[in-house]
Formats: sequence, structure tokens, C-alpha cells
Amino acid sequence: MYSSAIQSVPVETVYVGVLADAVYQFAREGILQKVAEEKCKEQLLLGEDVTAQFIKGAELLEKLLFGRKSMKYLIVNADDFGFSEGVNQGILKAHRDGMVTGTTVMVNLPLAAHIVEAVAQYPRLGVGIHLNITYGKPVLSVSEVSSLVNEQGEFLRPGVGADRVRPAEVAAEWRAQLALFRSWGLKPTHLDSHHHVHTWPGLRDLTAQLAAELSIPVRFTDPLTREALVSKGVPVTDFFIGDFYGDRATTGYLLNILRGLTPGVTELMCHPAVVDDQLTAKSSYTWPRNTELESLTSPEVNNLARGQGIQLTTYADLAGLNR
Repeated sequence: MYSSAIQSVPVETVYVGVLADAVYQFAREGILQKVAEEKCKEQLLLGEDVTAQFIKGAELLEKLLFGRKSMKYLIVNADDFGFSEGVNQGILKAHRDGMVTGTTVMVNLPLAAHIVEAVAQYPRLGVGIHLNITYGKPVLSVSEVSSLVNEQGEFLRPGVGADRVRPAEVAAEWRAQLALFRSWGLKPTHLDSHHHVHTWPGLRDLTAQLAAELSIPVRFTDPLTREALVSKGVPVTDFFIGDFYGDRATTGYLLNILRGLTPGVTELMCHPAVVDDQLTAKSSYTWPRNTELESLTSPEVNNLARGQGIQLTTYADLAGLNR
């Protein structure tokens, strides 16, 4: 059952004169570090050096044989890149100095193109598209998306005129946003949306279709959306955390989130920023973004993540984790 997997791992690391069956069993049970060491000593009476190698072998086999099921992977995605200079600065700082692993870009906004320079500077930053029909002006002309805009040619705000939205126009606009993103020489790691509009019942299938065409994952925020995406073969994470927001955007709450992570792949949504005039003038969510930035770059938070064995990753790695 597992002989081929064992053969692919260096013998000197894994097979040190003890039964491979025992290593396999410990890996299957998720027994690592001190627990593994105690069992090794108790049941196999190994010496200190051999025990250490045994534990390393169990860890490697656990990853190899059981993939994400027994490991804690965390995607920390910062939404709204392009909203303002302060938002862009905050996201990049949270990536450079903290635990943010990816961002999603509001492609239709003037400052969104700064992502090209950001990717060149921070090549490990995962970059997806924040599909948008609720803020700013469309990529397409007003005449092409008349059901989506107001008299000033700007997208309707959430909850305003949602019943008049024509799905065909949403499809055209989102394809235009995808095309603009790709024209910058970038390939999106995944899709999500501003105000979670991609989870609207009338837009779920469209989102799944776009993701399937690009062979990329999509964020889910609720069970119905997850079911709709999975049914169409679209990759998703195991879990989604969206309440690190507002009054809960504190270091203490983030520490609790990390302590409570379960094995599998989790996405944590966040909105860090250096609050500036444009943000305060145009967004209803402002000063808590500063607190988010402080929390995401907190040494206590990042040390806990390492201490808990949490593997920070991006949506670009999801296919490999989803074994």
C-alpha cells in the first residue's frame, strides 16, 4: 500500500532499522514531535539519535501519504489591492513583515496596475482577482454594462438595484477584468469578489465557469457556494475564516484563530491598510484596517503560527495540497 511512497523518501532519513509499518502507523495517526518521541521510546526502546530520525521520517511520511489531511495549511489573503495607495502599502507590508501570503486585485481601479511592480518585488506573493461590480467604474463602456452602473457611470453600491443586474453583463465585465489582468503579464492564482458578489445565487455558476476555464480555485464563504463550486470541479479550501474583521480584527482574536485551526487548508480573509484620505472618503471600513495590519505583522502572531506548525501557503499551491 505504501511501499512506493517509502522508496521515494531518503532511506537514511526514514528507515533506520525499525519497521516501516510502525513509521507508517505513527504517521497515519498524526503522532508527531513529543508524542511520537514518547511512543518511540516506550514501544520501540530507541535511543535519542534514532528517535529523532524516526520522528523526521514520520513527519515526511505524513505529508507524503496523507497530504493536507493531517497538516495545518493557512492561506492569508488580503482583499482590495488597488483601492488606494494606503491599501496597497498595507497589504505589501503585511506580506513583507507579516503573515499575508496573497492578495486579490480590484482590476478596474486606477491603482490596481501597481500589482505588476509588487509582484516583481515580492515574487512569493500570490495574486488573484477581486471580481468587482460594486465599486468604481467598469472596465467596459457604460453602454455595455448599463444594468450595473448609475447615472455617473459607476458601479451600483451593494443592495442598490441588485434586481436589475443582468448576468450576461456581469459575465462580460468580469471577462474584461480577467483580460485586463492577463494583459499585465500575470496569471491569477484564484478568484474572489468585492462584497462576496460571486456568491450571489445568480452569479455562482458564472464564477465556477470562469474558474474552470482558467483551472484556478475560488473562495467560498458559505456551504451553498462551496457545494456549487465543488460540483463543477472547482478547487476550494477546506475552511474559510471571514470574521477577522471590524471589532474582531485584533491581535488577541487572531491568536485564537491560529490556536483553533484544524488540519486541512484554511483561508483567512483580511483587509490590512495604512489608512489614507482616499480610503476614509470612499470606504465604510477604515480604521480597523490599521489594527489588522498591526495584528498580521505582530511578532507574537507570527511566532505562534510557527510554534503551532502552521504552514503558510497560497492558492497557487492548493492543487498540490489537495491530494
